[in-house]
Amino acid sequence: MSAVAGAGGSRSYAGFSSERSAVVADLLRELAIGPAPSGAEKRGAPRKRAERAFAAVLLDEPSQPRVAIVTRDISISGVGFISRRHFRDGERFAIGIEGFGGEGKILVARVAWSRYLSKGMSLMGAAFLQAVKESEASIALRRAVTRGV
Repeated sequence: MSAVAGAGGSRSYAGFSSERSAVVADLLRELAIGPAPSGAEKRGAPRKRAERAFAAVLLDEPSQPRVAIVTRDISISGVGFISRRHFRDGERFAIGIEGFGGEGKILVARVAWSRYLSKGMSLMGAAFLQAVKESEASIALRRAVTRGV
């Protein structure tokens, strides 16, 4: 899932209706922040703005459903994202990404904090627990992340 440019430069997010895509785009604009004041940053690693849609696999649910998320920022230690689904603190999820050299990686993360924004959307922050080469992931994890939406 990814963001694509629409008419007039607006973005459409796969997995979201056009109305919901507009809400996501508005929220991302509202959340845009400049550099944090010196000493205000709690992260051990600097974050980079990264706006991209993913299908997150909820690892703590027996059916391991896929949920649409849109990343806001990312660092080597974690990710900030928004979603229609409110994630609980401590909840684990996985996303698949294209790695360098073409090999896919699966990132497993745990939600560290969450808050409701508005219009049915929530903002969450998650810490990465592990990054696994797709070829080295367990069969169950590989199937969960790579199965069709």
